[in-house]
Amino acid sequence: MDARPKVVIVGAGFAGLETVFCLRHRLGDAVELCLVSNDKNFVFRPDTIFIPFGADPKRFVVPLGRPLAGTGAQVVYDRARAIDRPHRKVLLREGEIAYDFLVVATGAGVRQEEIPGLAEHATSLWTAGGMLKLARVYERLLADAQQGHRRSILFVVPPNNRCTSPVYELALMTDTWLRTQGARERVELTLATYEDALIEAFGFRFDGLLRRRFAEGGVTLHTGFELAEVEPRHCRFASGERLPFEVLVSFPPHIVPHPFEGLPCDERGFVRVDKHSRRVAGPDPVFAVGDVSTYPAKRAYLALLQAGVAADHIAAEIEGRAPRLSFPRACETLVEAMKATTQHDTGPRPARDFPPPASGTPDHFEVGISPLWRAGTRTVGLHLPWRLGPGEPFISRLDAL
Repeated sequence: MDARPKVVIVGAGFAGLETVFCLRHRLGDAVELCLVSNDKNFVFRPDTIFIPFGADPKRFVVPLGRPLAGTGAQVVYDRARAIDRPHRKVLLREGEIAYDFLVVATGAGVRQEEIPGLAEHATSLWTAGGMLKLARVYERLLADAQQGHRRSILFVVPPNNRCTSPVYELALMTDTWLRTQGARERVELTLATYEDALIEAFGFRFDGLLRRRFAEGGVTLHTGFELAEVEPRHCRFASGERLPFEVLVSFPPHIVPHPFEGLPCDERGFVRVDKHSRRVAGPDPVFAVGDVSTYPAKRAYLALLQAGVAADHIAAEIEGRAPRLSFPRACETLVEAMKATTQHDTGPRPARDFPPPASGTPDHFEVGISPLWRAGTRTVGLHLPWRLGPGEPFISRLDAL
């Protein structure tokens, strides 16, 4: 009989795959791995933002069998419907799987119907299908603008969205794209967000940079605007303000569509965890990583960091040693490494530095977009899918953090 400890990972997004890769990388054959996924493909979602500008969606889809082949992990294509913690079992639609350690990495979903009219009138950034729809919308809008007609796009970030930066990024990329097409002066761009400070989950540091970039691009910005309802050709906000639109682009509110009973969750279904280890309170070793956890920002690299930390804590328990990693420390180190950057690649326009940070920003922290950062973001976009192919951990030097 196989006496190795068995780790079951539910979910095959960034966090789930990284957990598999890290555990195999650190423990080799000393652990039995089982991955449960309701999809046979992995979608490299961060890069789907290029679809509206002509990228082929097929580029971002990777069959799971390829990266998992070298890990020796058992792969079960099924949906987990419940977790039986007293008996340490994951209940599937067909059958069940016992575990010694469990990692929940099922991600988050969105709920368009939370905002009346949003589903009917807005194009969502959540799926590759939504991005394809937006590509067709952009084609029509560009043709109209090139024929001399004036058009408008309203980008909206509603309350309870936990990943605001893609909307800001898309607005900046749209500005760049319209300029390269010679149509920018005939398209009005407006952005309304519930955030008072842009990307406020990371503090104030990105706010000044993005405000300057929006002002430079002529994008009208409204902060502290909480979307209440979408009507035909108008958005109504909680303050009573109304903004018109011809094209409406939004990233809907986040939620966990099917929370697991028995796991401590907040009001939106996100799993509460120990912030250092990502462990869920309870007698059995259960961890929650990635977007399914309560961490306020939903980003791929944060999911990778959480997975690496959880894998380290699992490996430490199996090997009888102290854990080496703590999530806040790992996260802070990554942000510090990014301190002269933002995550926003605004397209093919010539790069240039921005003015010094606003008064009150620590002297050691600088913001700007440089040629080196542009090269770095492109490299990451190539590097992560490349590492996915052979089943290597995305963040191979996480132990150094």
